[in-house]
Amino acid sequence: MLVGLRDSPEVIGISLALGMDPDLVVGKLHRFWSWANTHSGNGEMPHITAEFLDRFVECSGFSKALSTEGWLRVTQYGIVIPDFDKHNSQAAKARSLATKRVAAHRKKKSNDPALLESELPPGFIKFWEKYPPLRKAAKKQCVAIWEREKLESISALIMEWLLFELRSDQWTRDLGQYVPAPIVWLRKERWADGPPSVDRRIDHFPPGVAEAAARIQAEHDKREAEVAQRTRKNHAPL
Repeated sequence: MLVGLRDSPEVIGISLALGMDPDLVVGKLHRFWSWANTHSGNGEMPHITAEFLDRFVECSGFSKALSTEGWLRVTQYGIVIPDFDKHNSQAAKARSLATKRVAAHRKKKSNDPALLESELPPGFIKFWEKYPPLRKAAKKQCVAIWEREKLESISALIMEWLLFELRSDQWTRDLGQYVPAPIVWLRKERWADGPPSVDRRIDHFPPGVAEAAARIQAEHDKREAEVAQRTRKNHAPL
């Protein structure tokens, strides 16, 4: 973090806005920036809301105070930390260099074209970009499932369902700890669970989710019918 951060005009402004001692403000900033430094390479954190951040640092109004001082931007897609490297310069540079070395090493050793971003299925790229960043893991295995199950053909339906999940009670409560790993979500075909259950709040539904749910259900029923038909053919007497 910056030298002399405690006495900076921005920290003093945040301290006055929150009615909090500057030392406590610095502690919460350290917690926030350290967490962001671990999970973001450029200060952009999709799907993270101001409410989530306030709960994370255990301080109501924290996001608003940072925004007022120009240290945070809250958008409809998530949050952005301006001048990210200014707050995390040494760690960010070290992480960036390490990431580039690892990526170069993997690219050199691997013959799997699915690892090259430019050759990934477009639908999967959108899926991966939207999935909560704190749960992303096993990307190579997820690509394999996507291609094996031919999910690109129904990627629009999968994305509509994912947008619903992002606003659901299960995915938004308790700092997102109930969000499944993407490989689990894909393996269990969560988009084929049928229409949203009636106990979920309507105001969490994104536009068109009811129609999307109906299409997803129809696609699911169609696939089950095709599987049943193939099973009957395989077991038909010669």
